[in-house]
Amino acid sequence: MVTRLREFGCHIITSRHTVEDVLRLTVLADKLSYDHVRMGDHVLVPNPEASYPKAQTLLAAFGVLTKRVRLSTAVTYSYRRHPVEIAQAIATLDVLTSGRAVLGIGAGELMNLSPF
Repeated sequence: MVTRLREFGCHIITSRHTVEDVLRLTVLADKLSYDHVRMGDHVLVPNPEASYPKAQTLLAAFGVLTKRVRLSTAVTYSYRRHPVEIAQAIATLDVLTSGRAVLGIGAGELMNLSPF
């Protein structure tokens, strides 16, 4: 029995690329008919010299530049955000993208939780 992939997507690690590269990679994923693109929602990263842009801001830019790919964070950290803020961000992204926003939610990783 052969199992076929039902979806194909990618996780873009924003701390390893410039914002321009991240936008270009997302547009490419959309053109290649990927089903979804996701990115991390971190405040801190192990490399203090790496820039780490705000996920919700980049996801909005992704939505404007793409036509079909679904967009999300890998995990939206519910521990450090009020539920209303999370709901407003995902609802706004969903409107901007005509229903392509996806919410992944969880507590998060220790490196992002310990400062809070």
